[in-house]
Amino acid sequence: MDRAKTERAANGLVILACFAILAWLNGRYVGSGAGQVAAFTAIGLAVAAALTAALAGLVYASAPALRAAGFSGAWDAVARGFLTLVPFALLALLADLAFGWYAATAFMQAAVMTSGAAMGAEVMRRSGQRILHMIAPVLGAFAFSVAWIGLSALFTEAVG
Repeated sequence: MDRAKTERAANGLVILACFAILAWLNGRYVGSGAGQVAAFTAIGLAVAAALTAALAGLVYASAPALRAAGFSGAWDAVARGFLTLVPFALLALLADLAFGWYAATAFMQAAVMTSGAAMGAEVMRRSGQRILHMIAPVLGAFAFSVAWIGLSALFTEAVG
């Protein structure tokens, strides 16, 4: 396996772990009982994966300079942006488990929006520094955040 593939796999595992932590913490408050928490965590991970792939598609479609590298160029930009999830996931875990402060949803929204800005910066870096390339990742991240809030509300309504 070459270095790029190894890095891509490692980044993917880190991002998956962060989404798992945030989904699990969020699930503890939108569901009751271990089954509902597990269900929300699984659904949350599936939704996060789908939305991440959609963001990569949006980046691919909106940044012609990245298309030359293929879809992997867009995916790498999105993954680098989503690496900013790490401190948010760790802080959410610490806040919840050590201090009893439920804020997983707020941490998730802040993490996704910050990741959108980091994605935009990465796309700009790879695409010739045009600010126009920042728009799609940030709007995509905003849509991701809204979808997560909607998922939490729908799940709460369904099990509540």
